[in-house]
Formats: sequence, C-alpha cells, structure tokens
Amino acid sequence: MQDHRWTAAGWIAIGSAVLIPPNVLLSLLADTVLRRSDAALPVTFIALLLGAASMILGLVALYLFRELLHARFEYHGVDLPIGVVLWLGPLLILLSSVGRVISAASGPGDPNLALVLPFLIPMILIAVSLGVVSIIIGVKLLSLRGEMQGLMQSYAILSIAEGACFAIFILAPLGLLLVIAEHIVLALMFFRANEAVPSVEYV
Repeated sequence: MQDHRWTAAGWIAIGSAVLIPPNVLLSLLADTVLRRSDAALPVTFIALLLGAASMILGLVALYLFRELLHARFEYHGVDLPIGVVLWLGPLLILLSSVGRVISAASGPGDPNLALVLPFLIPMILIAVSLGVVSIIIGVKLLSLRGEMQGLMQSYAILSIAEGACFAIFILAPLGLLLVIAEHIVLALMFFRANEAVPSVEYV
C-alpha cells in the first residue's frame, strides 16, 4: 500500500539539494567578482533567499525523515540530535542572513571586520556544532537494518562525512557537496517508502 505523503517529502528534499548550487555560485560572485560593485548587494540578497529556502526545505525534510523513522521503522534513536538540528538550523539562517546583508550594505570593497565578526564567530560555532550532531545522527543510523538498508547506510555514511567537514569548518565547501548527495539519498528513501512497508532490525 502506498503512502503518498512521502512523495511530497521526497520532492522537498530534492528542492533543497537543487537550490544549493545557485546559492553557492551567487555567493561566490558577490564575494569576489562583484565585491567592489554596486551589484554586490542585490546578488547577495538573491543568494540569501536561495540559501534560506534551501536550508528551510532541508530542515522540513529532516523533520519528515524523523516522522518516517517513527511511522515505518518505529525508531526513535535520533530524535534528540535531529531536534538539535531543527533548533540550531533556523538560528544559523538568521545569523547568516543578517550578517551578509549588513556586510553587503556597508558598501563596495572588503567587508568591515567589526561588522562581520559578531555574526561570523557564532556562525562558525553553530556550523561546527551541527557538524558534530550530524556525525552522531549518522553513527546511530548505522545500526538500522531492514528493507531500505542500502539507502539508509548510504545516508548514514554521507551524514558522518558531511558532519566531519563542517566540524573541521575549513572543509565546509566540500560539506555542501555532500549535503546535496545526502538530500538526494534522503529523497530516494522517501520515494521508496511509498512502495512497501520495510522491516527493521537493530544491531
């Protein structure tokens, strides 16, 4: 029996992944080629909209993934770490958006460190924290066995690798690429959830 609510969840995860590349590209343009031009502010604003939309969709997909684990696997082992992500994610969106807008609005040229640092330091701390939590989620999901084991294991490994990149922080750009792959695997799990009720075991 199919459960079509997971189809929407799958497209939400794909939507989050699709928005990441244009967000990264526009952010790079605003911070490099366009930094000393008046176009930096509007490009930064568009990049922020794409980035915020991607992260919000990603958080919704993660929330629905937790619901999938409850409904189809009766698994609650990652409730707490996912809850932490759902709280810290919006805070990171807020800090990133306000910080980048203030920096871009200060005028063309190099950003004023006095304006950027109050946002940059908390952003780094939150990103590192989210990386550690992502590692925890991945490690816990490695214990799941069942009909979707292959996809679940792939998602867990990507979660660990992505989390390590963000925890180290200087590898965050690589982490973004892994987030794209992670969301695609998550979407495949949602689509697969429509096909059959999986069995599950724990080790």
